[in-house]
Amino acid sequence: MKNSITVTIPFSFKGVEHQTSAVVDLDSYTRTQLNLDQLFHLVATENGIDRYSYEYEVLESSTLIFSQPTGLAKQFLIGDSLDLEAFSNKLIEENILKTLRSIAKDTLGINKLAEHEKLQQALQQAYQAGLSAPD
Repeated sequence: MKNSITVTIPFSFKGVEHQTSAVVDLDSYTRTQLNLDQLFHLVATENGIDRYSYEYEVLESSTLIFSQPTGLAKQFLIGDSLDLEAFSNKLIEENILKTLRSIAKDTLGINKLAEHEKLQQALQQAYQAGLSAPD
C-alpha cells in the first residue's frame, strides 16, 4: 500500500506570496519517526529554497497544511492537520507486522498470522527483544 500526502506551506517573503508544496512518500519513513523538520526541509528542497536562507526561516515559521492522503495516512488526517506521531507509530507497527507475516509464512507455512494470536504476540515480543538487545 502506498502511503503519501501533499504538504503545502503558504508564506509571504519580501512582499511575495508563496504556495510551496510537495507530495511526500511516507513509505520512506518505515523505521524512523517522521518529524516536522524533515517535512519543512523536503518542501523547501522540492521548491528550490536553500536551507540556509532567510526565505527558509520564514517558511519554517509558517503552518503546514496537509491534503490528499493515500493509504494509512487517510486515517490520521484531521481537517488539514496530520497526526504525525500516531501515523509514524502505525506505519512502523504495520511494517513490523509485514515482516513477521513473511517469517511466519516462509518458516512455518502460516498464511494468516492474525489467526494465530499467541504466535503473533510471541513473534512481536521476540522482535522487540531483538531491537533492545545490546550490540
